[in-house]
Amino acid sequence: MCTPKKYLKKIAIFVLVASVTFITLIIHQFLEDQEVMTSSKQLSPMKNVDLEIFQGQNLSVFSLNDVDFCALEEKTKLKGKSIHYEIAGDFVEPSFVLEKDNGGYNDLVIEDPEYKPECNRYDINTLIPATPVSGESYCAYFHIPERSRTLFTVINQSESRQVRTQLIQDTHADHKYSILATSNKTDDKDDIYHVTEPGHYYFLLHATKGDGGNIHTVAAVNKNIDKYEPNDDMFKITKLSEGYNKIKANIDYENDVDCYSLLAKEGQHIVFGLKAPSSDTNNEDSPWILEVRHDDTDWTPVAVNGNYLVDKQDKFYRLYARVRKHPNSSIDRSFYDLRMGYRIKAIEKAKVEHGTREFLSKIPGNFSAQVHKHVAWKAKLLDSNGKGIQGAEVKLAYFTSKLPLSYSIANTGIDGFAGESVIFPKCDGDNSTVHLEKYGDYKGWYSSRYNTGGWRMTVPDALLDDDVVIGKNNYLNLAHICRQTSIEAPIMENRP
Repeated sequence: MCTPKKYLKKIAIFVLVASVTFITLIIHQFLEDQEVMTSSKQLSPMKNVDLEIFQGQNLSVFSLNDVDFCALEEKTKLKGKSIHYEIAGDFVEPSFVLEKDNGGYNDLVIEDPEYKPECNRYDINTLIPATPVSGESYCAYFHIPERSRTLFTVINQSESRQVRTQLIQDTHADHKYSILATSNKTDDKDDIYHVTEPGHYYFLLHATKGDGGNIHTVAAVNKNIDKYEPNDDMFKITKLSEGYNKIKANIDYENDVDCYSLLAKEGQHIVFGLKAPSSDTNNEDSPWILEVRHDDTDWTPVAVNGNYLVDKQDKFYRLYARVRKHPNSSIDRSFYDLRMGYRIKAIEKAKVEHGTREFLSKIPGNFSAQVHKHVAWKAKLLDSNGKGIQGAEVKLAYFTSKLPLSYSIANTGIDGFAGESVIFPKCDGDNSTVHLEKYGDYKGWYSSRYNTGGWRMTVPDALLDDDVVIGKNNYLNLAHICRQTSIEAPIMENRP
């Protein structure tokens, strides 16, 4: 029995609508619940559009109608940077990429009302229909307003309906273009994920097959991007600062991978670990997978919620780490907390003291710190080589008989020192004393009222076994001097 043509047509329409709806849901998830629109403006073939593409130091001009994307990909260099093939990790595919430190990023034009794109402008986060005709080329211009992770995709392809795609950027708004990425898949879609700085982008399509059916394209912009991107593979890896690094980042999309490396230039010990929610105690329960590799090894998974130590002594040793989403976890748990840095081996020069030049007479007693209102504290952290370590956290805990346990937290600078100023509240003082103060050739009597308390310094980023703490077993004694009065004018001793 033959199915009537009108029913076949209805079935085809239903399948197309279902396909678009399904892809829209995927894009909707990538955009984290931002609304996805459908454009009423069809993507049309472009005629006689010339674009200049950087090829090393030379400029090459080609027409969209004549371009062979595959041949161009093989020949083109991005500002003198060749395509990479030499390190093919599990998640690395040869591709054209812009380095994060590319100087052009600082010169990007965020919005220029006088900028005239080479082809029609389309809205971001909007599905654009097109009917590909074999041999025709198509162009969509997008303005990306802020730093984002953008998915440039073509959907609803079939065996008889295929396009090749290429993403290019007008970096300096001067109509000279850089190739960012290409895609030439033969399945139902072509995806290009790219970290897009604010500026001007063109998505080029070249139809290799057409059957009269429609495809859809979209630039889906996800603003939920961390400062370490792009770091999706070994070629765009984030090289961490020497010292201690606390990385709060996120997985931007389903197959995102974040890669990091740390250099132990002087053979410092390295510690690392990935924090997970309290219920996630291993890789099976965690929403993330953490893997590490040494210079000449394969990627090795390690359990989350652990602290790991690499105590190699080789100079210029580099450790690599990468984080990706566990295949069994949901994408909504995308944020993670990675620690990776030099081992914190010691704390020294720890002080808590009166923080102004205002004179404060010391009271008698076994107090390691005597303070009034303005309190200054500092400490220095050392790595395994005995040198100051940058980026690590020092935590001061303090209290008095009238002041509940409080905290002051600071990170170490390039010299290894951390410190802050704290304001103690006014007080009357539970205790009193009269004491003699000597300074130089002078002496005088003072009356003071004060409260007693204690202080301790801890280093949360240090390994427990290293005991990097001041006041481990007991708080050090502290005196909070509330009021102080001179009861006898200072006189000179041994007057002639």
